[in-house]
This record gives sequence, structure tokens and C-alpha cells, in this order.
Amino acid sequence: MILLVDMCGISLRMSTMEFVRPVEQMVLERAECAVVHRTRLSAELVRGYDKAILCGNALKDNDHLNDQNLLYIIRNIPIPILGICAGMQSISLAYGGAAYEWCDIGLKNISVVKEDNLLGERRVFQGYHLHSHGVTLPENFVTLAEKDGHVMAFRSVEQEIYGVLFHPEVRNEWIIENFLKM
Repeated sequence: MILLVDMCGISLRMSTMEFVRPVEQMVLERAECAVVHRTRLSAELVRGYDKAILCGNALKDNDHLNDQNLLYIIRNIPIPILGICAGMQSISLAYGGAAYEWCDIGLKNISVVKEDNLLGERRVFQGYHLHSHGVTLPENFVTLAEKDGHVMAFRSVEQEIYGVLFHPEVRNEWIIENFLKM
């Protein structure tokens, strides 16, 4: 069973249709899942799931960056995690990295710099960007992909925790599929 975490602001519920529902549809083709809003996330709730996907959110929706409860829970989730955009930003913050202002929109080339089960071999592919913040690499994480010196994907060297700053639900469904197969 897969836990999908809705990272959208409460006042921006239409964003759920854009950023959570496409991921939910992809996951439902392969596994059972449930969607929980980030404000309802708890350590107890997470224990009933095999994996978690922290979905993205709208360009100016940045409440997740200051949600200390969310960061604490992410740091203590005992299951594999994939963070998409806002999810990656929150993972970086939870593990001691930082978020910085950097707006990027549209289809852009991404360079895979380290072979891994999530992104595969080293190469360049296009990903859809819609974010207002980039992230720094937390300690004990490695860069999997980058764009113009910015971290586009990372993973923990100690746990099965991954993040992608772009939106694989738009054009790169294989990334979500790879995460589910792990």
C-alpha cells in the first residue's frame, strides 16, 4: 500500500487535481494507495504503508517550507520515500539542506550524473519544471541529476529516500514506476 502525501496548501485545493491526482492515477495502475494531506500526516499513520510519495504543489504554494511537523515526520518515516518538487524541498530541509529561491518553468534538459535504480544510466532527458525553489544537497545524500549546477534529483546514502525537483507525473512516469518497483 502506497501513501500519497498531498503537499498543496489548504486554500489551494484545486492544486490537488493538478499535482496529486495524476500521481494517484499512475500508482493505482500498479498498487493500492491512499491520499493524506500533509497537515494530517503522523508517525502512526505512516506505519500502515509500504512506501510514501510526497507530491508536488503549485508554484507560489510554499507553506510546506515552514511546516516543522512535516519535516519532523519526514525525518522519522521508516519506509521508502519519493519526494516530487515540494516533496524534495521538504526532504532536503528535513535532513539539514536548504531551499533557495529559484524559479524554473517548462520542459528542460536534465543530466543524470550518477547511475541509479530511480533514473537509470547517465544520460540527458527532458523533465517538466514548475518550481519557485531549488535545494542544496543534505549531508549523506548524493546528486543523481542536475541542471545548470542545480540539484534535480538526489538520494540518501543511508535509506531509500529519493527526491526529484521536476514533475515526473507530467512526462516521466517511468520514474514513479521505478520507485514502485524498488
